[in-house]
Amino acid sequence: MKYKIYCYLLISCFVPCLKIQAELRQFKVSGKIFNGTGFKNVCFLSQGLSFLGKAEINKDKFEFQGNYDTDEWPYFQVIMTDMDSISAKDFSKDRSLIRGLNRVYYASEILLNYDVQLATWSASGSNENDLYKNYIKNQIKYNSKIDSANRVIEGENVSAALKQEKKYKVSTSMYEMERVENLKLMNKSPNSVVTLVQFWNYPVMRYLPAAECRRIFSTFSDSLRNTPFGKRLDVKIKEYEATEKPVYPTAPKLNINDTMYVFSLKNAEDKTIKNTDVYKDYTLIDFWATWCIPCRKEIPALKQAINMFGKNGFRIISVSIDKAESAERWKAAVVVQEMEKFVNLINPEGTEGIAKELNISAIPANYLVDKQGKVVGINLTSSELLTLLTDRYDK
Repeated sequence: MKYKIYCYLLISCFVPCLKIQAELRQFKVSGKIFNGTGFKNVCFLSQGLSFLGKAEINKDKFEFQGNYDTDEWPYFQVIMTDMDSISAKDFSKDRSLIRGLNRVYYASEILLNYDVQLATWSASGSNENDLYKNYIKNQIKYNSKIDSANRVIEGENVSAALKQEKKYKVSTSMYEMERVENLKLMNKSPNSVVTLVQFWNYPVMRYLPAAECRRIFSTFSDSLRNTPFGKRLDVKIKEYEATEKPVYPTAPKLNINDTMYVFSLKNAEDKTIKNTDVYKDYTLIDFWATWCIPCRKEIPALKQAINMFGKNGFRIISVSIDKAESAERWKAAVVVQEMEKFVNLINPEGTEGIAKELNISAIPANYLVDKQGKVVGINLTSSELLTLLTDRYDK
């Protein structure tokens, strides 16, 4: 039987919408192409990439008219193409098409311009489209910073794995800064549907703790939260609140007061380390992988725990379940993520070996043991770990 490992990452790209009470409204688009053309049509798609129709480009101009359901997502997407129609399957086959999409918020009349040289769209005709331009500016600013940093990294005389890891760290840092700036924009427009759309991924992608998502959502106007779209977002936050701590597919192999199994794995210097040889007063045995985004999100909190309690006798044995062929990426991650205070080991069998023996069926997963190897905590969140250690060391 093939052994499966699950990383608790909730991804929502195109979310089906719940029907409440449909109301169809008409929208009209008038557009112009500047600085050349090169394409035959402008295609219009829903948020979920359903084909709405096309407009032929004639003498650098185009027009389109359609209807939209007020209970659905409040924007459509537009793309320049030579195809007469385009569907979600086309985007699955060619992911580069995604870069050509542009979001436009519905309004009765919309003016839409496209600059061929800059490859940019500009939409006007509603407050929503004017507000959305500010989010686009943030996106362009931080993408530009990522591109600049990546060019510098490419010129460095380091391994490909280290370059990849450095790029990952830059992009995650820049995206986090962009999200912080976007929250400031949302705070300025608590009555706009654009705010709801921009905030959608914060609970869905778990960018912030559930309690913080609820707090921010509560700052939006009552009228906005009670729209059909606002009610759907409320449901998503409730789902997050109910599942903030993941439910693991299989029960942990060990229980509280059981003794941790003895295992030996290699570190980044190819030295074999036995877990029982490096135990301190309390040791967290943490299972993760470079491809697991929730695991990476936990790293700063684990570093905080080491900084707070390391001097008291707390240690972390970090066990990567990256397979042997990904060892270089793991070594690079250890360096770039500054995990030098951890005992960093790799389980080259991935989900086999000690991972399978301990029923590690989802990551991040961990066991906290005392200096005798007795289990005192299982699958602790970072906040639970800090609380437990504070209680133990304050005694």
